[in-house]
Amino acid sequence: DGVGHFYGHAEKSRELASGIMKRLKYSTDEINEVLTLVKYHDTPINPTKKFVRRMLSKMDRSTFEKLLSLTRGDTLGQSGKDREVRLSNIAEVRKILEEFDAENECFSLKQLKIDGNDLIKMGVQPGKRLGEILNELLCLVIDEKLENDEDVLREYVKKTFLQENV
Repeated sequence: DGVGHFYGHAEKSRELASGIMKRLKYSTDEINEVLTLVKYHDTPINPTKKFVRRMLSKMDRSTFEKLLSLTRGDTLGQSGKDREVRLSNIAEVRKILEEFDAENECFSLKQLKIDGNDLIKMGVQPGKRLGEILNELLCLVIDEKLENDEDVLREYVKKTFLQENV
């Protein structure tokens, strides 16, 4: 209809891809990876550590690297407007990934310097709330609002959650 962009196309594409891949008997892992790529294929690439941490919290490293390759190919197939900037952003994100390898950056719960057992020892009751606290800690670390340091995380939990009679 003369519109340059089909809003909501990612979700419709996910539905189509899922049905087709199931019919062709792809594995669940393959289907999930493709559906993740389709879901995030239009995400603007922001060359910051925060952006990379967020994306790696949503998908594994291999899938994220495939997303970068997909985005690069998509960028090369589009109009020249801002193409060099977008390609430069992808290259910068790849450099950040290399830095993450060297720095052991935190972008998943298993990399957090505190875990559920630590929270239980501090007085947090096992259950849904414990998971919510861990997820909030991870988000704060990803957003660079808290350092991924055991003492810093413990202090935050004490001040923020144990005051509420968790």
